[in-house]
Amino acid sequence: MMVELAELPEGFTDWHGRTKVVPSWVAGDSTKPPAEPWPEADLVFTCPPYYDLERYGQAQADISNAPTYDEFLQAYRNALLNAYEALREDRFFVVVVGEIRDRDTGTYRGLVPDTIRICTQLGLHFYNELVLATAIGSLPVRAARYMASARKVGKAHQNVLVFVKGDAAVATEACGPVVTPTVEELLGAKLIEDVATEGAADG
Repeated sequence: MMVELAELPEGFTDWHGRTKVVPSWVAGDSTKPPAEPWPEADLVFTCPPYYDLERYGQAQADISNAPTYDEFLQAYRNALLNAYEALREDRFFVVVVGEIRDRDTGTYRGLVPDTIRICTQLGLHFYNELVLATAIGSLPVRAARYMASARKVGKAHQNVLVFVKGDAAVATEACGPVVTPTVEELLGAKLIEDVATEGAADG
């Protein structure tokens, strides 16, 4: 099933004057090959379920409901394979993933290294790793409890694993120049003006 988003207003552009692209959302089972071939993608960017850390629904096809971690990994591999096959040659493939613990033993399952292993087995080359800092929230309070009871640390990050299919130099060239927005472009001129006004008032 394909769900088309409403068209953007005419002339709607980003901060560099480029027309924004309206995406199409496709709902389906990513672990199975598509009924029709996908158009070639220039980038894969995905964040899978973290096995049983959080369940997203009751559907059997939802891999967060897999009975065992091994079954989860097999379904996960199938989804990554389908994404790999949809990706154009000489392009980047990005997976955001975090580590999870075995609920019985408390030890890490190794989801991050398993992701790297699966992707490299598919033919991708491990190219970059970034750390995505997540909101701390109540972690400082919980982390103290984890450390006292089981010597576990609290996590406030996820791993951004970047792979390349084919030639990294060609994939880099296909990305185009690096675009660095200004602070005003990121936050919006109105917000900058409001902050400046508040600062003047405080002074």
